Amino acid sequence: MCIRDSVQPEHKTRIVEAWKSRDQIVAMTGDGVNDAPSIKRADIGVGMGITGTDVTKNVADMVLADDNFATIVKAVLNGRSVYANIRNAIQFLLSGNMGAILAVIYASIAGLSVPFQPVHLLFINLLTDSLPAIALGMEPARPGLMDQPPRDPNASMMDKPMLTRVFGQGLMIGIASMVAFYIGLNQSGPALASTMAFATLTLARLFHGFNCRGKESIVNLGISFIPSSMLIPGIFVMSAIISTCIGTSMGTLSAMLPVAFALSDGAGLVPGMAAASCIAGAYFGDNLSLISDTTICATEGVGAQMKDKFKMNFLIALPAALLTILMYVILSMGSAPEAVTPGEYNLFTVIPYIAVLVLALIGVDVILVLSGGIALSCIIGLACGTTDFFTFAQKVSSGMEGMFWLAVFSMMTSGLVGLIRYYGGIEWMVDKATHLIRGRKSCEYVIGAISVILSGTIVNNTMAIMILAPIAKIIGEKFSIAPKRLASLLDIGACLAIMIVPHGMAVMMVEEQFNCSYLDMMKYNFYPLFLAIAVIITIQFGLMRTKEERNAIKKEHETK
Repeated sequence: MCIRDSVQPEHKTRIVEAWKSRDQIVAMTGDGVNDAPSIKRADIGVGMGITGTDVTKNVADMVLADDNFATIVKAVLNGRSVYANIRNAIQFLLSGNMGAILAVIYASIAGLSVPFQPVHLLFINLLTDSLPAIALGMEPARPGLMDQPPRDPNASMMDKPMLTRVFGQGLMIGIASMVAFYIGLNQSGPALASTMAFATLTLARLFHGFNCRGKESIVNLGISFIPSSMLIPGIFVMSAIISTCIGTSMGTLSAMLPVAFALSDGAGLVPGMAAASCIAGAYFGDNLSLISDTTICATEGVGAQMKDKFKMNFLIALPAALLTILMYVILSMGSAPEAVTPGEYNLFTVIPYIAVLVLALIGVDVILVLSGGIALSCIIGLACGTTDFFTFAQKVSSGMEGMFWLAVFSMMTSGLVGLIRYYGGIEWMVDKATHLIRGRKSCEYVIGAISVILSGTIVNNTMAIMILAPIAKIIGEKFSIAPKRLASLLDIGACLAIMIVPHGMAVMMVEEQFNCSYLDMMKYNFYPLFLAIAVIITIQFGLMRTKEERNAIKKEHETK
């Protein structure tokens, strides 16, 4: 509030006392002798360095040497930055030392040899403690500090979220150190085990120094490594990584389209190109992901192995993706986008993405992969303070609610397919399709084309695959087509349709987010074209056929 000069000195003091009685932090600025009593009574007294009297300067807590009120804002920003840096440094030191303490306590209880020698702890205290903590303490003010509400002056620096992060992060560091200790102990002995534990602890703490800086995700991590001139290809890569890890194109688009829009708006990129790059990356990852609903439906529907389908999809889609990236690189060369300042990122929050991807690739059951990813996200979120348990549970519930009707629709579709099969509908469709097919190549072309048409018609690639998979399996068996080829053709065809139909969810999300037309986006949507060409080449030249398929073809030629 502003107090006019005409107010009497005692009135100014009473106003200050009134605000203090309401537990408010009061700052008082003045330059005259009559302001001195209220400046002294305020929590923060600010005097004027040029026009202020000596009495005012003596009782003030802070003196503005330039008599500029804007300096107060800078002082507040500097104070908030110092406080945040102190908290970050304390979090780094306590959580890192907590990891070492927990490792030593566990080793003592388990009757193991000492994991860390005195020289190891001395090295950690002198280097891995001091230098990163100093760097955290000298970090410049981060964007958004002045947008935060004032903190409670009575609140403890070591509040509950802070203690939770310290313990959770220390526990993770301790577990990593003991895992390394066990590996070394089994391979050689206590000496190697101690060395491995020390190396792991040191690297984990250095890695943890970056974690203590911020609270953001994989997107800002990607942006921080992408030059401004390569933002369009970067959007493709980031969308592809996220989609591959989480197994859903719609979920990826929901997360990435606002980011792509912000980048295009802030850096002056072509909106249609940014949108097309985001869609292409999302469906490239969805097509490859081992936990994607389309992948699961395609492989289970035709009896294919997950890893075989992944390998074939990868070899077909990778050339199309590389050509798409090349096109975006060429188009980006002639532009001069503005530099984009990335937000801060938390390296620990990337771990669930990596864990899900690795577990899926090594062949762990899908349910276990997804359950493990959810549990790991919860643990890391609680440890890093990015969420609390109830918020996390609410988000999980919201996601399950969003998928409920899809699950109901899937069950009804499955029931319909079962009824069609029971009453001979599947056999009738197979018979009609068989009359149109003249050989193995035409069979593959027909299956891929029907997948495109059906997915584009019902605007749901998962449902299209569920309906078509039983038919494709029977037809494929008649022409000795490997299950992995059938699954790949079904998945790619369904994804192709969703990327190009104007009434699809992806296109509608782009039109709403970017305010650009279908044609503005489609002229930069190179990936579906390149993917279709890759599929045609694969079918026409019989690439990636199995040994059984080659033997069947050889027998057919010998018979003829």
